[in-house]
Formats: sequence, C-alpha cells, structure tokens
Amino acid sequence: VDGYKVGVRSRWLLGDFARLGRLLLGGDQSTRARSERWRGVLDFLQFFQKDTRYDVNRWEDLKPFFFELRRLLQR
Repeated sequence: VDGYKVGVRSRWLLGDFARLGRLLLGGDQSTRARSERWRGVLDFLQFFQKDTRYDVNRWEDLKPFFFELRRLLQR
C-alpha cells in the first residue's frame, strides 16, 4: 500500500469504550486485575495523542458514529 503516513494510530473509540466497560465490570479483584483496570482507564483517556485518528467518529459526519453506538447499545 502506498501513500500512508508511518506512525499514525487509528482508534476505534466505541471499541475502546466497550473494552473499558468489560475491564471495569469484571469480577476479578486480584492485584493484577486492578492494575489492568487502571492501565485500561489511562489508555482510554488518551484522547489527544499526536497522530491519532478516529476510525468512525468525525465531527463533520457523526451519523456513522451514532449508527455504531446504537448497534452497540442494542447488544
């Protein structure tokens, strides 16, 4: 594939949100699980990293984002 920029990170925000929910609602209370939860929260909160592009949600066209959000909430 030609024409892509090396180092650009693609982020699927709804997928990250679903993962965060699974981490926070998990029943495992071990030290390792708590550590993973904190790492997951910190990873999720990194919204403004340089060279991060969002897969579905775009300010100029939010319809795909709302479509996927509806599908996620219906599950």
